[in-house]
Amino acid sequence: LIEVVPVREGERALDTLKLTTTSAVGEPVHVQLTVQRSVPAIGWVILLVGLLCMSSSELGFRAVGDDVSLLVRLSWRFQLATLFLLPWALVRISSSGRVRASLAHPLHWLLVLVAAAGWWFHFLSFAVALLLMPAPAALLFNNMVPLILLAVRVLRCAPLTAAEGLGALVALGGSVILALSHS
Repeated sequence: LIEVVPVREGERALDTLKLTTTSAVGEPVHVQLTVQRSVPAIGWVILLVGLLCMSSSELGFRAVGDDVSLLVRLSWRFQLATLFLLPWALVRISSSGRVRASLAHPLHWLLVLVAAAGWWFHFLSFAVALLLMPAPAALLFNNMVPLILLAVRVLRCAPLTAAEGLGALVALGGSVILALSHS
């Protein structure tokens, strides 16, 4: 019998795995494993740097002038990320046998193709949004996926941490401010 029990302990959401089985001599054996969900510090650093980059990108485009093409507006983040991450990826591929074995598996390439198609759709929806609405509203529209995933968790009655709830409130407040500023 395996049972996963979500537990609330103060501010932290815990996942508890309870396993009951019988030993070789027929006695019941109970095992309980509790996993605490937490975000590592590097996750908060990446989030802060990403927020600063996203919020300052439009200021950079305004400083350059209005002659910045739509393609540059859309692709500069991807190009910069590729420049920074490609050397790291090449080192990982060349030094890790596990990564090379993973790349040899056909299912992984199928997953890469599905992810690329999703990224293409994300990119296309952002381009269409930029053509139809102001840049801040397009950014908001295109970055709603985490809020939608959080809403799905709430609708499924899954436990949320205080940080997740606070983040959703901050995001909702930002979207209200953005909507009111353009009305």
